[in-house]
Amino acid sequence: MNLTFKKIALFVICLNVIMHLIIISILFLMMNFLNININSFIFYPIIMLFSLLIILCNSYLITFLITRQSNSIRQVLCEVRDGNYHKRVRFKRHEFLSELADDVDKTIELLNKNSKQLRIDFMTKLPNYHELISDLKKLNFTSNDQLFILFFDVDKFKLINDNYGHKTGDELLTQIAARIQRMKLTHEKFYRYGGDEFVLVVVTDQYDDINHYIHKLDSLFKEPFQATGYNINVEISIGSINVEDVDFYVDEIVKKADESMYENKQNKC
Repeated sequence: MNLTFKKIALFVICLNVIMHLIIISILFLMMNFLNININSFIFYPIIMLFSLLIILCNSYLITFLITRQSNSIRQVLCEVRDGNYHKRVRFKRHEFLSELADDVDKTIELLNKNSKQLRIDFMTKLPNYHELISDLKKLNFTSNDQLFILFFDVDKFKLINDNYGHKTGDELLTQIAARIQRMKLTHEKFYRYGGDEFVLVVVTDQYDDINHYIHKLDSLFKEPFQATGYNINVEISIGSINVEDVDFYVDEIVKKADESMYENKQNKC
């Protein structure tokens, strides 16, 4: 039998017994005080009436306590649904739904762990597309800040895969991510968008030119990469967007940066 059900059932039984004993004791005292015979026909209807009142009061009390606790669980679950995995229920042991609250907390912890794993690219260990969208949606961007989105990919990556093999292509992407991660990032954060596409997000309250970050990004690819024993020179195509509207739409600005990259790639041809 479920522990929560046992706890509630035991509480109901104990509460009813205690309240019945109290009420019956009070009635006996009152009847003795008023010199009413206990065998009088009026005694038993009074007992039945008070028993009904006790049951109704207990039902209301239990419903109130369970509803209050279930509402607390519901509020936490609503925040978890919105992406806040740091909320916990944490009921005290004596509360009715403490066992359920423990299960909910353990589930949230598991979701938090899985969520972190799902937002990291398995191969490059960079944050992935889902983390990018999540970060942009949570971004506390004000009119005093500058937000730059730089979208870039590896030129002729398909040719690299064809000439050196997919294993070399994967190793190259891993080396690109490793070189990116060796940078001392202050206002920037890199993401692997998918395939050979990467995104650099810059949020700064200092006045900067977006070209500064384009050159900084380009400089990462001046030296060749070592992948499965091959020296591979890599060129990239970069698309950039300077977000000035505080109330921006995430999907729209990512799409614009992507379109800017493909436009620059076409201009190279």
